This record gives sequence, structure tokens and C-alpha cells, in this order.
Amino acid sequence: MFKIVKGGARTFKAEVKFRMPNDSGTTDTMSFMAKFQMLTTDELQAAEEMRPIDFVRKVLVGWEGIQDGAGQDLPFSDDNKDAVLQEPIVVFNMARTYHDTVKKGLPQAKN
Repeated sequence: MFKIVKGGARTFKAEVKFRMPNDSGTTDTMSFMAKFQMLTTDELQAAEEMRPIDFVRKVLVGWEGIQDGAGQDLPFSDDNKDAVLQEPIVVFNMARTYHDTVKKGLPQAKN
């Protein structure tokens, strides 16, 4: 059953997976769970013109599985969010994950 959320923000979680280049010339596979705000149709339409960093800043409302340099869990906060958003590979993959997850809910075209 589908329920309308009036006046409140619907959120969802999705795993963000990416490959981060390292000092040895290879890449490390990394992932974390992001919590996103579901935009309305009108908001999503308006967001098409946004830069990826601005889009992610708008929709990212939490995470699990991000650690600081000492290996401690990094709590979600505005300051920590700003630090994470300085990692371009992470930003682009969060935006991609958001769009891919939302698209999964759309009807698939028939061939």
C-alpha cells in the first residue's frame, strides 16, 4: 500500500559504492549508506539545473559507514557534511546513486 506523506519529507537509504584512487596507482572499492530526502516532482525538475555538489547538499540528510582518518565513525553534522562534499568522487557517486535509486521506481520502457 502506498501512503502519501503530506507536509513531511520522505527519506530513503541507499548504498553509495565507488572506487577511490590510492597512492599505489590502483583503486580501493568503498561504500557507505547514505540517507536522502526524497524530492517532490517539482523539486526534482528544478534540481536538474543544479551542480552535483549543490544537489547532494540539498538531498543528503544522513549516513552510516563513513569514518574519520583515525577509523572512528564520523557522525552526520553540517561541518562533517561539508568535509565529505569536498571529495568529488563521493559527490558524483552520491548524485548518481540518488538518481539511480529514484529511477528504479519508474516504469520500465518496453522494447
